[in-house]
Amino acid sequence: MDQSAVTSRLAELTGTLRPTSGTTDKDLTEARAAIAASLLHNAADLSTPSGELVPSPITPTTDLGAIVSQAATVGGPVPLAFRRSVPFRSVTDPSAVPSPAAGMAAKTFGPFVDANGQLHWIDLFQPLKQAEITRSGAAAPFLLLPITLPAGPMPTSLNLGAGSLWIESRILSPTAPASGYTGLTISGGTISFSTAPSIVSGNVQIGTADTVTLTIKLNAPSGPTGGAGLGADGGGVIASLPTEVSFSFAPAGGAITAAADAALTVYGNTIPMHWHAAVPVYETQLNQILVEFTTTTADLTISKAFSPLLTPQGKAAVTTVAWALPVAIAPPAQLGAAAGDGALAVVLGPGLSAAWSGLVGGPAPFAAAFLLCAGGWLELIAAIG
Repeated sequence: MDQSAVTSRLAELTGTLRPTSGTTDKDLTEARAAIAASLLHNAADLSTPSGELVPSPITPTTDLGAIVSQAATVGGPVPLAFRRSVPFRSVTDPSAVPSPAAGMAAKTFGPFVDANGQLHWIDLFQPLKQAEITRSGAAAPFLLLPITLPAGPMPTSLNLGAGSLWIESRILSPTAPASGYTGLTISGGTISFSTAPSIVSGNVQIGTADTVTLTIKLNAPSGPTGGAGLGADGGGVIASLPTEVSFSFAPAGGAITAAADAALTVYGNTIPMHWHAAVPVYETQLNQILVEFTTTTADLTISKAFSPLLTPQGKAAVTTVAWALPVAIAPPAQLGAAAGDGALAVVLGPGLSAAWSGLVGGPAPFAAAFLLCAGGWLELIAAIG
């Protein structure tokens, strides 16, 4: 977009916005500047997901043209900026997190309120410069990770620091979207090469026949976080994600070769999970890769539900348990800090139903359902019928 088009778009997105009691004019100016820079320097306009109402702009008191002119001078990788009109972030909902930012940590401004009284938030996703590992002849890296490259020749093994790991998603699952990367927050680990790699343009390059072995340590908070009211069921979740995972990246593809056990406590059920060798699959309904685990739990019964907004009930067969991993469809240079270590997923057959605020006619039956859980939060995604 040119500056004139960006100014018009910025007016559409922010022209009616004003601070709430928890935000300031300075916050709104910073948010506008971030959107302007993102529209000028990044290819994607992320702020109008399907179904979002864009209110008619009014003449803002701030000179948006000046903000856009200043944004045009910004150099280097520019953060993606996204106007969100729902009070949560979830990779399962493109109106809450756009696909180029799935699994990335955000800096959030807001809420701001528009002329219709609707609340909006502005999320910024800052790119992160990291070491890249590319196979010779490939156009894009298959790993981006926190390692310190030596001044001299590359050794055949290195320790990983704490930080963000990004893996080309199609190496994990051939059905994942093209140009996708999966992000994890790691506390450390090791990487080994079958032969010593080269450093090319400040990054690592391996040979076409080489194999890379990666072992990572994870330390995601397991919960519970507690709380009452609307967030009580999520706050009661205990999700013990795998603490160590190993990968092998060979010329023919990549695979998870080992993973520590996981466990989930949700709605009064405790579900143990044990990794086994299976090809991960991309689940389009969740926008995530599912790394299948096994469990001895045959079914899930809703025995504890506390939220006054949504009250599930019933019993359903547990068909699959998995480690769920987000996929960001973004160029490597745009990848930022990873938001976490994924979630634990439970795929359920029919048998559950739920009542919620405003529902008429009694509990609605679910034909099938997904539970997505991490420490302190819970998503229930279901097909009604």
